[in-house]
Amino acid sequence: MNYTMTIGELPEFSMYLIFLIMPISMLGMIIAQMSQAGASATRIFEILDARNEVTDKPAALPLPAMHGDIAFENVTFRYFGGGEPVLKNVSFDVKPGQTVALLGATGSGKTTMINLIPRFYDPTDGRITIDEQDIRDVTLESLRAQIGIVLQETTLFSGTIRDNNAFGKTDARIDEVEAASRAAARSNALQSHEPC
Repeated sequence: MNYTMTIGELPEFSMYLIFLIMPISMLGMIIAQMSQAGASATRIFEILDARNEVTDKPAALPLPAMHGDIAFENVTFRYFGGGEPVLKNVSFDVKPGQTVALLGATGSGKTTMINLIPRFYDPTDGRITIDEQDIRDVTLESLRAQIGIVLQETTLFSGTIRDNNAFGKTDARIDEVEAASRAAARSNALQSHEPC
């Protein structure tokens, strides 16, 4: 049987063909995205289920209010399962109010040294003390509650300036937020006048 289309039926047929093809092609994209989402979900759950290597000792005590004397005593550190140490026998003492600059090539251990202070990692050898107390003997919560970290890349969260300034301490009073903002502004002003 031969069937011919009229001029009006031709665009109608083309339109119905498009309506049929579009969902089929979208189905292919959805299947690919589902596969990617499944792989991503697996990795996310691996991270969420990972056991933290740094934990409180059974007899850990809260860290009293810090004065800020930080000392590294023959600190050596290598990453988990790593070969060569990133830091080897590093010793120095930083007094309260003192400004210290860490200089070195990429991969020389500057960021690692900073990450050891709030115990994101523990040293392989040696010890780190704050006010002459080994940081492994105090609770992580009490240690990290007294440490502020300012990253090189700044991030502003949606919300108010007050919310951003009180991000680490959401129950902060407004006078505390204002005092922290003034201290940050003074510190920034001092650093911008120091020679490089």
